[in-house]
Amino acid sequence: MAAWRTGFLTFALIVSLSLPTRALGASFEPYFLVATRDLHDPVFSETVILMIPVSEDGLVDGVIINKPTNVRVQDLMSGAAVLPKPAEAAFFGGPVEVNTPMILIRASRPLEGAIHVFEDVYVVTASAQVNSYVKAPPESGGLRLMMGRAQWMPDQLMAEMAEGSWYKAPAEVDDVFSQDPTKVWGILEKRGQLQEADAGAKFEELDFLNSAGSCRFWEGPERLFFD
Repeated sequence: MAAWRTGFLTFALIVSLSLPTRALGASFEPYFLVATRDLHDPVFSETVILMIPVSEDGLVDGVIINKPTNVRVQDLMSGAAVLPKPAEAAFFGGPVEVNTPMILIRASRPLEGAIHVFEDVYVVTASAQVNSYVKAPPESGGLRLMMGRAQWMPDQLMAEMAEGSWYKAPAEVDDVFSQDPTKVWGILEKRGQLQEADAGAKFEELDFLNSAGSCRFWEGPERLFFD
């Protein structure tokens, strides 16, 4: 393995060590968990997961945003409003509690019973509010009915990231409510490849400078001092 790639993966692992603390703490930082091409699990292959701050038991939670099903929301929930595509379909949110619906919803103001995720995106898990908002969406900006969620123990997720199954990407509202959700993984995966290639070029340059004795590292690779 090239020296730059070893350094890149080591840096990614160090970053991932702080992931559960941010996900579960008060200062939640929104992000996507993106499956790599090396992840062949049939449940999670080619998935994009929006991490959500709802766990209170030390677990790390997220919901898959790019797997619409063939089941209509109106067929699952009596009295549901007629929703435009792709929101008319229920989404597979993950293998945990697949019979328990939750919704992701866009709103310009805080909603009753909703948990703020980032920007104007909220998650609703309480059944009464889920039923209410599906029947009468507060705004037309966006709504997704999710069946199930993804969930890990913090150490479990760190191990999966370390083995190269996942990488983190900034969460984007337009990706969460994409008009073509099945294409979101491919877009983010290509973007991740470009970022890795760029990082590789930087590490190769640093390897060259270091081997030439022209620089040294101090307190981590983010601070580079030339001799």
